[in-house]
Amino acid sequence: MDPAVARAAALFSSQHFKEAEAALEPVLKASPDDVDANYYDAACALALDDPARAVARLEHAAALAPKEGRIQNLLGDAYGLSALKSGVFGKMGLARKCAAAYQRAVELEPSSVAFRLSYLGFCREAPGFVGGGSERAYAQAAELRKLDPVMGAVSFSQLKGDEKRFDEAFAAIDGVPGGESSYALLYQRGRLAALSGQRLDEGVKALRRCLEQAAPDGLPGRGPVEWRLGNIYEAKGDPTSARAAYQKALEAEPNFQPAADALKKLPPPAGAS
Repeated sequence: MDPAVARAAALFSSQHFKEAEAALEPVLKASPDDVDANYYDAACALALDDPARAVARLEHAAALAPKEGRIQNLLGDAYGLSALKSGVFGKMGLARKCAAAYQRAVELEPSSVAFRLSYLGFCREAPGFVGGGSERAYAQAAELRKLDPVMGAVSFSQLKGDEKRFDEAFAAIDGVPGGESSYALLYQRGRLAALSGQRLDEGVKALRRCLEQAAPDGLPGRGPVEWRLGNIYEAKGDPTSARAAYQKALEAEPNFQPAADALKKLPPPAGAS
């Protein structure tokens, strides 16, 4: 990797996106076909909410390096964000491109847990006619279970939860070896408790354990964890604790709208005028 691109990659990893972008500009002017430079510039563009530039960079990179799964996976992200900003007809075409890119990433690197999670996440959200749907999602969860039993269990639990089959959703994550130390599984246990109103004390315990850890990349951080805790406290009939949790969520992530909305819906504290 070009030293300037390596420096930009380090800046990107430390979330200095503008600085990384600036470091890549002269590289791309001098070597517009540098695959790594195109890849990291696209990653910066996505972080800075510029999916159009990300798509252009990644389509170029994919043409230069058609067998790199990382490019296809990020291209799926770029198409997905573009779809969110597009009109109705544009969304459908971009959604199909998103599905194709994620699927291609999985085909290129079938042992990648991250790529399968990307594709599964798309399938959970998108209907079958654009390349998503529950059948494809369950197929990816089954493959994930072979690669990573904990993430496979979490994926099955999420899918069952989507269908409000909560007993089956809890069963999917109960007793998974190593699950009690897995942030992803602990968060899913708390999320399920919040969504179902079941096993609330277990949910509180699991989410508190999440708060003792740093959230891994790609998983909900302190804001969503505190929000889910607030949901559970509401279900337990404890608005005081719920309010405190929602406030902590907003302290951690001031723009986390679900916590702000939940806080507004709570009754005013006792004695408030």
